[in-house]
Amino acid sequence: MDRSTNCQRNSTASSGATRGREPKACVRWTRFLTGVLAILLVAFVLIPGLQRLGPIREVREAIQRSGIDATALFYTESEVSGEAESSIRNAIRYSAHGGQAGKVQGVAGE
Repeated sequence: MDRSTNCQRNSTASSGATRGREPKACVRWTRFLTGVLAILLVAFVLIPGLQRLGPIREVREAIQRSGIDATALFYTESEVSGEAESSIRNAIRYSAHGGQAGKVQGVAGE
C-alpha cells in the first residue's frame, strides 16, 4: 500500500463503515497546522495591517505622541486605580448615612 493514499478515504468502503470513526492522523495534522497558520496570519498580518488603516492609525499615533504606555497592565498596577480604590473606601467609610458607619445603603446583606 502506498503511503500517499494514507490520507484518502477508502472509496470501496460503504458510507456506514466510516461513520463514528476518528479522522486519520494525516487529517488531524492538516487541521492542526491549518489552525496554527490561521492564528499566525491574524496575529502577524491582519492585526498589523488594520493598524495602518484610518481611525485606528490616528488613535495609535495620538497615543504615541502623548507618550502613553498602552501596554497591558493589571488594574492593580496602575497608580490611578490605587487612588480610586482609596477614594471609594473613604467615601463608603465616612459617608453621611445616619450613624451606621461601614454600611452602604442598597448593598445586599444588610
